[in-house]
Amino acid sequence: MTLSIRLTLKTAALMAALLVVAGVSLWGLGGLNRDLDAALGEYDRLSATYRFATTVEQARVVLATNPDNTARLRPLVQRALLELEAGETALDPALAEELRGDLAPLEAALRDGTLGPETRDGLAGPLNTAISRLAAEADAIEQRIADVGDQADRRRRSVTRVLVVTALVAVLLAAIIGVWQYRAVMSPMRRLSHGVDRLAKGEFTQRLRATGDREFVKLAEDFNRMADELAGMYAGLEEKVRLRSAQLAQSERLASVGFLAAGVAHEINNPLGIIAGEAELALMNLPGDADDAARQPLTAIRDEAFRCKAITQKLLSLARPGPGKKERVDLHALAQEVASLVRTLPQHEGRSVEVVPETAESGAEHTNVLSDPAQLRQVLLNLVINALEATGTPGGRVTIRTGLADAGRAAIAVQDNGRGMDAQTLGRVFEPFYTEKHTPATPGLGLGLSISHAIVTDLGGTLSAASDGPGKGSTFTIALPV
Repeated sequence: MTLSIRLTLKTAALMAALLVVAGVSLWGLGGLNRDLDAALGEYDRLSATYRFATTVEQARVVLATNPDNTARLRPLVQRALLELEAGETALDPALAEELRGDLAPLEAALRDGTLGPETRDGLAGPLNTAISRLAAEADAIEQRIADVGDQADRRRRSVTRVLVVTALVAVLLAAIIGVWQYRAVMSPMRRLSHGVDRLAKGEFTQRLRATGDREFVKLAEDFNRMADELAGMYAGLEEKVRLRSAQLAQSERLASVGFLAAGVAHEINNPLGIIAGEAELALMNLPGDADDAARQPLTAIRDEAFRCKAITQKLLSLARPGPGKKERVDLHALAQEVASLVRTLPQHEGRSVEVVPETAESGAEHTNVLSDPAQLRQVLLNLVINALEATGTPGGRVTIRTGLADAGRAAIAVQDNGRGMDAQTLGRVFEPFYTEKHTPATPGLGLGLSISHAIVTDLGGTLSAASDGPGKGSTFTIALPV
């Protein structure tokens, strides 16, 4: 049920209660008004009866004391008869007719002039009868007035009770509806306010129960959807911050290595060149019949000097980042070129390298990028050699996949079935000087992947690593803008 419908029903219930109270009041007032009209009518009839009885009593007194005083008696009798004839006495018609008959002998005697002491007793009887009739009528009217009063009193008490009960019911109904409406509105509002406060504090797990009226259900659903979106956005921002922080740390480490490399190259290259040159000169000056025991130390000095020089050159590649001249590069052709090159290396004998296009249309239009081919070849060659060194023989397999990564980017992935990586290694794989090549057969400085990552970043792309765990192989993916 919607809140508007609920409010309409509650308002209608309150109006109905008020209408009941008003109806009861009007019903009681109408009954009391009818009782009042009846009482007033009876009072009018009683007043007329007393007034007419007074006239008849005056006529009887005059007849009894001075029957010859016709001048006083005639107006009284005529007034009484005129009231009866005009119908202004408010007396019962039957009673009025009987009174007219009682006054007729006296009226006839007055008209014929036969009124006197000798007729007084004969005329007093009808007047006494009229007085008795009027007294009985007065008693009946008073009884009816008393009955009307009792009825009005009972009605008043009944109306009062009904009115009090209906008023109490209306007040109780209004209180119940008010409390109900308050809880129906304020409880969801408090839950929403609490949820908003929790969201403001960064607690994106807060959710509201979708209960109550339809509007509040809709509001709770909207709130929960907003909380889900905020939680997703917050998680995405945390992931972006984590990635950016890792990239920043990586850049800082590479920059530190670069500054170190510049100093090392400046201070070491010249002495290394002198050492290598002197070793070469000493080898050239040895007699032709010199044995290997004499040549071996000089050869070791020369080779190790050149090895140190190669290390400083790698460090200098970090100190001097930045792509060279960019041109159109076909990733698929580049992958085939690198694969053909490493297949001929004797140290990787027994391991396979194959190039697989990811899409049916593996032509240049899907794998062409604008990049530095020399640097890109260096990166790919380094990844393939690392993959070959990570696989065992026989059965070592490296697959180079080319194709589209997503809209606007081409990808080249190097996948192997070698020793794989755990989560800790994945997190540090691009750090300078971090390596797991600790065997004499595969020595390493931990600079190859760092340098490759820096080169790809400078080319405007990304280099990422993935592995399902130790023993399950690894995948390194280069993604570049097409």
